[in-house]
Amino acid sequence: MLFNMKLLINFSLNKKTMMGILVVLVLTFFPFFGVGNPIGATDHQEWRSPCGGESRSLPLPAELQGLLPVNPDPNGDHNLPGILGELVIKMKETKDKVQELKQNYTDVRVRTGDCTDYLEASYIRLAGFPSAPAFKGAMRMISEMNLTDIFRNDYHKLSVVMIFIEQVRWDEETYENGQFLTTLNGIFQNLKSLLCVMSNALRTQDAEVVDFANRSEAMNQRYRTMSRADNHDRDYIIMRESYKLFGNLILKYAALKDFLSSSP
Repeated sequence: MLFNMKLLINFSLNKKTMMGILVVLVLTFFPFFGVGNPIGATDHQEWRSPCGGESRSLPLPAELQGLLPVNPDPNGDHNLPGILGELVIKMKETKDKVQELKQNYTDVRVRTGDCTDYLEASYIRLAGFPSAPAFKGAMRMISEMNLTDIFRNDYHKLSVVMIFIEQVRWDEETYENGQFLTTLNGIFQNLKSLLCVMSNALRTQDAEVVDFANRSEAMNQRYRTMSRADNHDRDYIIMRESYKLFGNLILKYAALKDFLSSSP
């Protein structure tokens, strides 16, 4: 682990401060090469066609059928509460899987107490990973941003999360003998289902995704070429931030659902 590295430090800083600084430095500035080949920038990008195939307008997955009419009305706002309700359910499922994996990482890969404490520090983040801003309330949110922009913004955020999880899955299978691959696959598929529902939600607004996340821009190359030990820290932080993000999104979409359901 990062925290097993021995350094000679001549400054009178306390242990926790130095360990926190060390994590930030390694995750931010020092790539580790020669560990393996990361996912190629031109490989299939599933967040561009989450409903399957190459078209964004293909049918929903079987478990999500029935949310939209056979021939959806582009202005069919009346159907949005049902779509948002399904988003909330799927987000809760994903949040639970993320929490389960985060706990597994704590038990198996970052077991040292001090290590876990440092990785929970709010200032230790991964560049480019989506943040979870405080929820402002449905009415204020809609007054500041229309539904199309809300869906597009969150579609992009979840696409970036998917890009990070994609790399975690690759490393899990390559270096960890697939120990937690089943849970990671579940998270990945849930993200894909969420994007499919969001793309169909956009259709009710007579809109679509116009700016897809780019794999090479969303996730810095240094996060793909670190040592196995540093991957463990990276993965823990990804799950920590994903848990926060989904908590925020659940509040957001539950409030939107209630607001739209009560609107005339």
